[in-house]
Amino acid sequence: GAPASETYKVRHAEYERLGEAIKTIRDRLRESPKDLSEVRVAAKVAMDAATGQFNWFPVGSGTELHPRSRAKNTIWSKPAEFKAAQELFAAEARKFEKVAQSADVTALRTQFRELAKTCKNCHDTFRAAD
Repeated sequence: GAPASETYKVRHAEYERLGEAIKTIRDRLRESPKDLSEVRVAAKVAMDAATGQFNWFPVGSGTELHPRSRAKNTIWSKPAEFKAAQELFAAEARKFEKVAQSADVTALRTQFRELAKTCKNCHDTFRAAD
């Protein structure tokens, strides 16, 4: 694999990209009329993150590498729990990407709430506050 320092940079950049995609989805679903093309692009970004995330946390890529990292040590001390949280996000991202292909705004909103819960779930347990 890549050195931890390179992986940290990728992780940081990809989560920034995911955060922007989540904001785009939220904002487009609030608008009227809704631009679902942007939602579909953002859904693909979320799916890319859901796939990539499993490679973004090598041992040694936490605060010992980068003091400003918000990744908590529980990521590495409780790997099974962390992997379960990642898998939950991946499952909901897959569902959201599938729903995003439709024009069913109610289904999109419902699935977006489920996706957002998985973000919060992981942040609450595995990410330090600002």
